[in-house]
Amino acid sequence: MLLFEISLKVGIATPVFIVQICVQEITILND
Repeated sequence: MLLFEISLKVGIATPVFIVQICVQEITILND
């Protein structure tokens, strides 16, 4: 059960993390 919760959180956090990196890259390019 704990492993399922961890994998679920990682599954949610990973796309958010990627989006944040993309936003930062775009912000840097726009400067």
